[in-house]
Amino acid sequence: MAPWRSKRKHDDGAEQQKNTEEGEDDSVDLSKSVLGGMKGGWRLNGDEDKDQGIETSKLPFGEKFIICQRYKGPPDSQAGNDPTLIFTHGAGGGIANPATTEFAKGYASESPVLCFQGTMNLQNRVKCFKTVLEDSQGVTALGGRSMGARAATITATEHADIIQCLVLVSFPLTSERGGDSREDILLNIPEHINVLFVIGDGDKMCHLGNLRRVRQRMKATSWSVVVEGADHSMSLKDKRGVSAMRAKTGQIAAQWRSQRDDNNNEAIVSWNGETSEVEVSDWRRGPIQSRASRGASDKDGQDEPQPPRKRQRKKP
Repeated sequence: MAPWRSKRKHDDGAEQQKNTEEGEDDSVDLSKSVLGGMKGGWRLNGDEDKDQGIETSKLPFGEKFIICQRYKGPPDSQAGNDPTLIFTHGAGGGIANPATTEFAKGYASESPVLCFQGTMNLQNRVKCFKTVLEDSQGVTALGGRSMGARAATITATEHADIIQCLVLVSFPLTSERGGDSREDILLNIPEHINVLFVIGDGDKMCHLGNLRRVRQRMKATSWSVVVEGADHSMSLKDKRGVSAMRAKTGQIAAQWRSQRDDNNNEAIVSWNGETSEVEVSDWRRGPIQSRASRGASDKDGQDEPQPPRKRQRKKP
């Protein structure tokens, strides 16, 4: 099977295109030409050794490159080798950050996923999303963690004719310092897009109670996977369970993308230190009803016969 490569090309006449055509692409100073991933040492430059099941590519983006990694799905994946989700990292680090790679590997246990590396600027990340989406025909699901989840939400709303699902990991309703809520972009998600939130119950940037209130107001139908004891980085006090737990949330997200139940919209993930296993509850009906259920409830309430009013006696 031929290696996967980006379908996108540089603009004609660009010097970088000339180098590529002459086979001199490796001479490009990648330390300055690739986007993002400057914090924490989790930055890729596109020349990494090929890991088993992971293919790295460089996608032209103006005068720079977007580094992409495609995680292959299982051999029997119905999607073949085409990614079913485009996913991006948070503001700090790049796509080599363990919080991103472990989620992606878990997702890839069910279906292929494409991750890309961007800058810390939200609007620039949205532009990157659009470029990667244009290059990945057929993808109908976007996702990201933290700031990447915000970028995915904005992109999905602007491309509502294409996108059907959102996978939002550790969505930051507020900044680390608190302040105003960032709920507006969630409330703007079109009704037909299904949304999965993956959130730690110890996430100080997204309190569960606040998220539930926002979900109740959203036009879009949403589901949630709540990770017990996890913080914003999806880390646990018991570090033995972090990698397995992150991978499990990725696997759950892939399963949800392919099949979901409107009536059961919440699952709980926890780490059992005694057995050293990740435990996952069945999907259940959470406190947030789907839009369809809310509509049915409202209709039922309107159809119920109203008690007759008491006739008031006229005063003599």
